[in-house]
This record gives sequence, structure tokens and C-alpha cells, in this order.
Amino acid sequence: MSMIGLFIVNFGVIDYLVFDFLEAHLSPEQFAKIKDEPFKKRIIRIKRYVLQSNCSVATRERFDKFFARLDPMRDLRNHIAHSHLLTRLDDDGKNPVLTLSLPKNLDAAYSPDSRHLGAHELQRELDGLTELIAEFKLLSELFTATKETS
Repeated sequence: MSMIGLFIVNFGVIDYLVFDFLEAHLSPEQFAKIKDEPFKKRIIRIKRYVLQSNCSVATRERFDKFFARLDPMRDLRNHIAHSHLLTRLDDDGKNPVLTLSLPKNLDAAYSPDSRHLGAHELQRELDGLTELIAEFKLLSELFTATKETS
């Protein structure tokens, strides 16, 4: 259960870093328009901004890889945020598996439509999110340094 909380908190860190990046790189007028937009729209704005910038091809490629890894994390965060948490046993009947069921599948803990996460899978996702936080911090620094030297 605490891994789910850590995942949500760490996703909040990514959200904050995205917010901070936009505030640092947009005009106050542009930032005022985008700051209350959903996370997905703010990410689209960063993608567009990076694409239009004069940063190196290598930096653009790193941003692309970051965004490709971020999308499934955002999906998992949304699923966690909008689901009900159930516990069931795995097929062997030995290990508990968390089931994050959307309200429309609430009575279907064993349904393939429900998302089933074992502790090791959730830990892997949490580790990946921690890596994404570090990567975005580095990308933000690289991007800022590129803009300052051009």
C-alpha cells in the first residue's frame, strides 16, 4: 500500500518539475495560460517548446525518450487515482496481488479489464518513476544551459 502512496507522491514531483520548467521558459503571459491546464496539455506544451528550440539533436532525442517513458507512468497514475483498490490472490493462491479496478469493473477483481499489479511490478514502476524524475531534472538543466549559451 505504501508503494502506491510513494508512486502518487513521486508523480507529484514530476508534475511540479513540469510546472517549474514551463514557468522558467515561458513568458508570464504564456505561463498564465498553461499553468492551470491538465498535466497532459502541459507536457504537450513542453514537447512543442523543445521541438521549436535550438537545442541539440541529442537533447531532443533524450526528451523524446523521456516522454515515451512518461506516458505509461501517467496512465498508471490516472488508473491509480480513479480506481478502487482490491486485493486478491495470484493464480497459485499464495501471493497477494493488488487489483486497481475502475468503478465500471468494481465487481471484477479477476477480470482482464482490471489492472493487476504485484508488489514487484509496482516497485519496478516506482523505480522507473524515480529514474524519470532524475532524467527530467538533468534534461531541464541541459536545456537551460543550451538556451543560455545560444
